[in-house]
Amino acid sequence: MIREITPVYSEIGRSLVAGNLSKWRLASVLCAIALAFGVLASVAEAQTRRFDVGQGIEVNSERDRYLRVLQTLGLVRAYPWTVRGFSPAEERLLLPVEGVRHPWAAAFGSPSVADGELRVGVVPFEGGATYNSTFPYGSNDGALWAGRGVTTFARGGVYARWRGVDLRFAPEVFWAQNAGFDLAGNRGDGPDAYRDPRYPGSIDLPQRFGDRPYLRAALGRSRLSVELPWTTVGISSEARTWGPSLGYPLLLGDEAGGFPHVFLRSARPLGPGVLRVHGQLMAGYLGQSDWSPVQDAGARSRYMTGAVITVGSDLLPGLEIGVERFVQGPWQGGLDAVSNVGKPFTKGVSTGTDDGNILDENQIAGGFVRWVVVGTGIEIFAEAVRDDYGRSIRHFLLEPDDLLVRSVGLRRAWTSLSGSIWAIRGEFVSSQAPHSERADRSAGGPIPSARYVHGVLIQGHTLQGQLLAAPAAFSGAGWTVAVEDYRPSGRTTVEVTREVRLNWLAGLSQDSEVAARNSVRYGLSVDIVRFWAGTEVAVVGGPQVELNRNLVLGWTAWNLNLGVAFRGLRFDSD
Repeated sequence: MIREITPVYSEIGRSLVAGNLSKWRLASVLCAIALAFGVLASVAEAQTRRFDVGQGIEVNSERDRYLRVLQTLGLVRAYPWTVRGFSPAEERLLLPVEGVRHPWAAAFGSPSVADGELRVGVVPFEGGATYNSTFPYGSNDGALWAGRGVTTFARGGVYARWRGVDLRFAPEVFWAQNAGFDLAGNRGDGPDAYRDPRYPGSIDLPQRFGDRPYLRAALGRSRLSVELPWTTVGISSEARTWGPSLGYPLLLGDEAGGFPHVFLRSARPLGPGVLRVHGQLMAGYLGQSDWSPVQDAGARSRYMTGAVITVGSDLLPGLEIGVERFVQGPWQGGLDAVSNVGKPFTKGVSTGTDDGNILDENQIAGGFVRWVVVGTGIEIFAEAVRDDYGRSIRHFLLEPDDLLVRSVGLRRAWTSLSGSIWAIRGEFVSSQAPHSERADRSAGGPIPSARYVHGVLIQGHTLQGQLLAAPAAFSGAGWTVAVEDYRPSGRTTVEVTREVRLNWLAGLSQDSEVAARNSVRYGLSVDIVRFWAGTEVAVVGGPQVELNRNLVLGWTAWNLNLGVAFRGLRFDSD
């Protein structure tokens, strides 16, 4: 939902509440105004139900998910879906095949614009609220953090397109009531008690963002990009997702939203039909939360640079094989990120450290495969990443699963006699330590599974206090099974999930009689999207139950999650 935060978000929040209004009250007023604007604009301007793909296919948006389902049925061209978000040039290639019937055919369109004509419009407004009765709950919802209680959000803006230039300003804001709940012990006092319960000194992943209502504002899905003959270049704050995963991205996903970055990506897969290459190179800056273990003002920001490359062939349409690498280090100021843009393609330079591992850098690399059996409705995929610098080829051969995270998934879609599309999907992820790693690393604590954490760059693989990958991939495991129904009126999804949330605590002895081995969370959700009066209305809700919460043996905690949101389907000037 809400995306990206700039490194100065906390200063923005403080300045907004410098007057007589309290932070939570001002946030409520801002969100209410934004929501009212969205309602009035949708009534005044959105007279037709239509997805304008020219407005963009945002990562994890309704259009993104629907077009991916159509691709398995052969209704969208075979195109790599593992390097997102798409550029404007790519978006034009991903319209459903013209003249072919599908449930949302009446909702899609792309207004004809003459070559060279300037097009200006309003970015479709989004707004809504979520509620959690007992503990924080939410995933793949961008920079939004849905704590206990009510969380509201709003997003919108304007855009302009001329020839190959795409400019949009789409800021975002969210406010979380952030009501109190029982924290898992991490041996910390005061503000330190809010830190991660397993690795409080090695990752910026707070259990709770303080003890007051929480407000954040950001540039959101803003960007400036230029289409060149073979590439697209630009600067953006949008979220990016690499890899094929639907719910468990292992290296870069939509859990924390986007961050300021510059990018260079191929405008479309390049090369002869026998071998086509597609990819993206990016460099940017990562911020941290106020509850990070890093408190030195000079070490709060990090640079990042990363690359992802996929290959495919017309001989096996629908097959994508890719590799990815993400490197981050302490920001030294200036254009530090850009100067390190080549890091994903280097082995690393010895600086007197063991095996050439640069200690103040955190590196994650992996590979993935996705195969859409075009026209059958079948999609299968898998991904694996390794955290930190590989010691040697010999070490890799001896322990290929050392610090490894892996996921697999499958989806099967089909068209019913009534013309609706049904799909069933399942996905599994695990980052739990193998037996060899438990023996090799157990000296540091009980069964440590230190994926995404780092001993020197102690913000870990995070952005503003949220993981850049899926939470279930953080030293745990999980699975999801879901059934989806797409019809002209919208979408209905029923989803069941299981997640191993905790397997040890820094503040709780594993020898304690009250300590459980695992804290496991089950969830059921019903997600309903309907098109109404030119607006996309979404309602989601369901219960979660956590067994052995906070590793307290026998503690069963129930949570009710409810949410409502709406989005204008079409705001433009023609």
